[in-house]
Amino acid sequence: ASAINRYTQAPVQTKLTSPSSHLQLLFSTRGDRKMSLLKNNSSRLSACSDEEEHQVPSNNNGSKPNYQAVSTTTEIGHDLVLEVVEDVSLARIKMRGRVLLFIVSFLYGTLNVSLRLVYATNDPPSASAMSSVRGWLAAICFVPFLLQQKSRVVASTTTSNTEAGTQSVPQRPLWMVALELALLNFGSQAMINVSLLFITSARAAFLTETSVVMTPLISAAAGYSVRWTVWVACFSAMIGVVILSNTKDGYLNFSAGDLLVLAGAMSWSAYIFRLSQCGSYNEVDLQFWKTVILASLYTVWFLISQWHSEVSLWAGYGNVVAWLLLFYSALGPGAIGDVLQQKAQASIAAAEANVILATEPIFTSILGFVLLAEAVTLNEFMGGSFIIAAAVLATR
Repeated sequence: ASAINRYTQAPVQTKLTSPSSHLQLLFSTRGDRKMSLLKNNSSRLSACSDEEEHQVPSNNNGSKPNYQAVSTTTEIGHDLVLEVVEDVSLARIKMRGRVLLFIVSFLYGTLNVSLRLVYATNDPPSASAMSSVRGWLAAICFVPFLLQQKSRVVASTTTSNTEAGTQSVPQRPLWMVALELALLNFGSQAMINVSLLFITSARAAFLTETSVVMTPLISAAAGYSVRWTVWVACFSAMIGVVILSNTKDGYLNFSAGDLLVLAGAMSWSAYIFRLSQCGSYNEVDLQFWKTVILASLYTVWFLISQWHSEVSLWAGYGNVVAWLLLFYSALGPGAIGDVLQQKAQASIAAAEANVILATEPIFTSILGFVLLAEAVTLNEFMGGSFIIAAAVLATR
């Protein structure tokens, strides 16, 4: 910075025999990309220096001020500074996205605990009734976000024209994207909920994390590049999932319920992959309409189940504690979690995002120990360690 200031604040009193050497020394720590920019402009600077050698009269002390070299040097220094600022800004955006994904993983980890507390109440709701009620509560939780967003739009009308050119234009209507995400989300949750009729909830939760391997496969099949560290992280997370899935029947002894969970994990991987391509859509609008469509699908499931049932699917609907737990599951892991996940995945690749979200069972185990007095087994500790290592590796 001091070198650039010295070149730009006043006419140079010393002859610039090799202007590029000064900038190469100044920005030598910025890497090959910055050095290539300097090399491309080296001949331009040397030509400026030679031209001014013959055209510019000497000062009293005999030196020749090279104004064109100064101007060219300033331009190159300005471009390099802009590149440095751009790199720093991009790194901060990615780091913010990763932090948001860890927050989302924590919120998703609280979901299983809150739903288990709902099932522990007197006359708990069925899976279809609970999903339907929770879906509409989540849609209601979006109302404050929509109102706040509307006020911001009104307040920023004077600057909307200047900022419009920097926003990417969505290629498809909002309702089509929301419908696609809702179907993928519904398919994942529905198959996992049905699998609970055949296997335990812990085994279903751990097998769901096989999506950390499915997501990079989907990304690679779609033509997207996947960093080698993400592949290694996926392998580490898969080892953790295998350890966590160990039961008395052995490792990965798949049943009909296990196959349903794996199908649900595939649907969840497709959801994460498609969500990473929705960065041009507003998070609140898209997630609100996705939630409304998803709640409607859950309601159809509930009505069909109630039609074929001779008893009420939620006899204890007057339990206040159950309603409070459902409201939290709709607000935290529901509305807030969905908005933060889309915002984070706007800057994070789908494969890396899925590895970070694979830390969800870790938070679930910790909260289960604190709130439900569930002891952490050796397999959960070992498997969780592999998953944490995978999350750390994927963010490097």
